[in-house]
Amino acid sequence: MKHIVSISDLGRDDLKKLVEQSAKAKKMLPIGTNDLSGKVIASVFLEPSTRTRLSFEAAVARSGGQCITVSGGQFSSISKGETLEDTIKVISQYADAVVLRQSENDGAVRAAGVSACPVINAGAGSAEHPTQAVLDLFTIAERFDVFSAGVKIAFVGDLKYGRTVLSLAQVLQTIGGAQVALVAPDELAMPKKYTTGAEQTHHQLTPEVLAWADVVYMTRVQKERFNSSEAYNAVKDSCILTHELAQNMRPDAMILHPLPRVNEVETNIDTMPQAHYFTQAANGVPVRMALINWALS
Repeated sequence: MKHIVSISDLGRDDLKKLVEQSAKAKKMLPIGTNDLSGKVIASVFLEPSTRTRLSFEAAVARSGGQCITVSGGQFSSISKGETLEDTIKVISQYADAVVLRQSENDGAVRAAGVSACPVINAGAGSAEHPTQAVLDLFTIAERFDVFSAGVKIAFVGDLKYGRTVLSLAQVLQTIGGAQVALVAPDELAMPKKYTTGAEQTHHQLTPEVLAWADVVYMTRVQKERFNSSEAYNAVKDSCILTHELAQNMRPDAMILHPLPRVNEVETNIDTMPQAHYFTQAANGVPVRMALINWALS
């Protein structure tokens, strides 16, 4: 079966094809497709989600398929003590693919090991978010030729627990050619297994970094990943993109953010031409149309 559990499941050629297929799906959005006609997709979200869950469900609807849904662990038999494995063994017999989000880093791998149909990882703890990485790549590729010319990208904020930034970092390593700047306090530094040693490192977001970057990828410091409020409060305001700082960016540069945001991107940046995070969120639908088709092909 063609699971999408880890971003490492996708090679350079796979990523290029998915970007191309996402572009085709985006053109088809106004009328939709029949690619999933007769297919049932299980949307199993055991952890809170807005954009990922709804964009997957919209992708199924736009492709002519149907969704069955579990929203929140408290509404599943896991709240009664059932294991994730038993839950997936059952649900995978009801559907043609399972889209799974849950809080354990190895949950998607375990689910794929017992599933009767393809599993698509829609976010696993603080480890990976492969479908977000593909939509981030697609959004960047709409403006920059990442496959031929590379891209200069600054990852900013929570680079330790942010599964979106960790997955995108792996994508850029797979493609090759990217120049990367890591902007975070030591407490939120990117784990070495996701770095190559060629990255610039900074503890603060500076005008120089902003002027250098093609893409500034902002992340939220995730309160839910910390063991204490004291540890969270110590770093929560460490990397904030203000309107004043953003003026240092080139007109053709991009600000991305997987959302939700708290205070790390000022709302008065939203009207700047560099702000692409709402376009990024909208791209979740065509990209996930492509990814579901990929898993079922």
